[in-house]
Amino acid sequence: MNWVPQRLSSFTMTLTQQATVTRAISIMSDPKMQPVFIHCEFGKDRTGLLAALYEVLFMGISPQTAHQRWVDSGHTGQLDRYATIMLDYYFYKVTSGMSAIISMPN
Repeated sequence: MNWVPQRLSSFTMTLTQQATVTRAISIMSDPKMQPVFIHCEFGKDRTGLLAALYEVLFMGISPQTAHQRWVDSGHTGQLDRYATIMLDYYFYKVTSGMSAIISMPN
C-alpha cells in the first residue's frame, strides 16, 4: 500500500484546498494506485466528498445519487458542530455543469 497524505480542511475550500482535491482525485483515478483507501477523522465529510466526486466523475453516477449516498453515510453539511457546508458548495460547483443537481442552499 502506498501512503499519499493529502491534507484537506472540512471547513474551507480555498484554491489550495481545491488543488488538494484535484490531486487526490487524480491519485484515486490512477489504476496503478488502486485499490484506494481514503479516510478522514470521522470518515464522512472529506472522505465522502472524495468518494462522491469519484462516483460522478469516473463511475457515471448522477450528482444527485452521489450526494445522497454521501448524506446517507452521515454527512450533514449543515452549520452544526462541524460546519462542513463548504464541501457541499464545492461538490455543487464541480458537478453543476454535468446535470441538474440538488439546488444549492441560499
